[in-house]
Amino acid sequence: MNTALINWMGAKIVTAKLEDISGTIDRICDSLRRAGKNVHFIPGGGHGIPGTKAYVDFYEQLKKCGLRSDYIFLASGTGGTQAGLVCGKLIHGGNERIVGMSIARKKEKNIAVISGACNEYLKSVGHTIGSDEIEKNIEFVDKYRCGGYGLYDDDVKEVQQRMWFEYGIPMDRTYVAKAFSAMKKYIADNDIKGSEILFIHTGGTPLFFDEVTQ
Repeated sequence: MNTALINWMGAKIVTAKLEDISGTIDRICDSLRRAGKNVHFIPGGGHGIPGTKAYVDFYEQLKKCGLRSDYIFLASGTGGTQAGLVCGKLIHGGNERIVGMSIARKKEKNIAVISGACNEYLKSVGHTIGSDEIEKNIEFVDKYRCGGYGLYDDDVKEVQQRMWFEYGIPMDRTYVAKAFSAMKKYIADNDIKGSEILFIHTGGTPLFFDEVTQ
């Protein structure tokens, strides 16, 4: 579905090996600039200050709505979404636990990435919060990754189907259904009971419709 829409728009698609992605992006951007083009590069996953700010704003809206939760769960990939929520919590003095369910990366690497994104955003808006305080508020769970990006198990497929059949909610297997399945396992493994829990659905609708045709 995504590919069809991209083709409709006449966009040029460039493929690269995983290890060559960064260099390929830099080379293409430089080439376009030399050709006199105005280049607007969107980082993967919206990672960067604008992407972080989007979920700081989201957190602020939660507070304005008076929605209280003990836990906020979400699919965490490049970390931008989680960084925004953590920054919102730190700025506004929230008490909930924000738990990112990894859909790909391992804990050691991504906590540093999320912490760096938090530091970058907080400094940009004039907040001085120490790295130790930031990292104390980053909960990133990589136990339920199913082996890595784009991989899933039967539990993820069951969640995807049940949420659609029973509630009409589309969840893709790469991000949302995988994180929702992981959240359920985390709640059971940690015997969490009597808590107010918020799960953030971060999208993935085009992926969902691609997957149901498979």
